[in-house]
Amino acid sequence: MASSGRAFDIAATTCSAIGSTIARQVGIVDVEGIRFLGYSDPRSSGLTAGWSQGSSSITEQGRELTETACEDGSVSTVVVHSPTTGEEVAKSGCVDLVLSGHLHVQRGPTVLTGEDGRRTVTFTNASTGGAAFAFALGSKLRRQAQTTLITYRDGRPVGLQPVNFNPDGTIQVTPYVPVDVTSDPTTPAPTTAPATTAPATTAPTPPPAG
Repeated sequence: MASSGRAFDIAATTCSAIGSTIARQVGIVDVEGIRFLGYSDPRSSGLTAGWSQGSSSITEQGRELTETACEDGSVSTVVVHSPTTGEEVAKSGCVDLVLSGHLHVQRGPTVLTGEDGRRTVTFTNASTGGAAFAFALGSKLRRQAQTTLITYRDGRPVGLQPVNFNPDGTIQVTPYVPVDVTSDPTTPAPTTAPATTAPATTAPTPPPAG
């Protein structure tokens, strides 16, 4: 989660009270055997403060995330605001799952395979249902909101299940989507095609002369 000013302080206090963590800078945290890496978004806005750019860029953050994840070697899940921030680390083959938001539409899950054969799943969660400005105004949903349940086994993600909350009060639980983040060793293709022999054919015997 990323925000600014009073809204950020309220969110940080609330998350702290329920045992959650907000990444203000790049950092690794272990939760119940799951190793997370997160980074706050370098861009911030407020209802009256406008838009501002932080001290680092999306590209710089992506590079730093990749370096941190690959040096650590045990990161399972990367959490960022913008999908663009997580593109480099997703392609690195150093993590299992890259989670993002920002677009207000669901993207994925998509499976990428790194050069070492390790699979990484990317997933962009859809809108939270009201954040048209810097934060959600009012107490009622004005559009569909989405949250996604992630299942882990032995510290690694094994499935995703988006749940949609509609303004009319209905809740749509979408099908569970299993994900496979195990390595994908590829078998080298043969350099030459195997030789084949065409079946022998026999010419028909001409009929005897009358």
